[in-house]
Amino acid sequence: MANFPITTYWLPVSFGEAGFKTDISEGFGGKEWRDSVVSVSRRTFNLPLNMLTLAQIKTVWDFYVARKGAYESFNITVRDENGNNTVFLVRFQKDGLTYDWFKKAQWHKSGALQVIEDK
Repeated sequence: MANFPITTYWLPVSFGEAGFKTDISEGFGGKEWRDSVVSVSRRTFNLPLNMLTLAQIKTVWDFYVARKGAYESFNITVRDENGNNTVFLVRFQKDGLTYDWFKKAQWHKSGALQVIEDK
């Protein structure tokens, strides 16, 4: 299993939504039925590209191409607010990104690459 090529310890990686999905239906008399469509949490992470050098952007781009976009999973290590490191198995959220997108994201204030936990 490949590891993300840039050390993420110093990056302010933000956690996205937990990813649960619940189908809620209401019946007569206010009765409610709930069904867990997705019962396993799948966290999303935003990896800020605007803090990387152009050489690091190229490294991340090469890694993205080698993973075939969202096809192949990889590991990232995320440091939480208490300084604890946790390894997550993730994949890129989107296919079809271009090298130009990566370069533009580097200069955009909110430029971030999204990855999602793989289960």
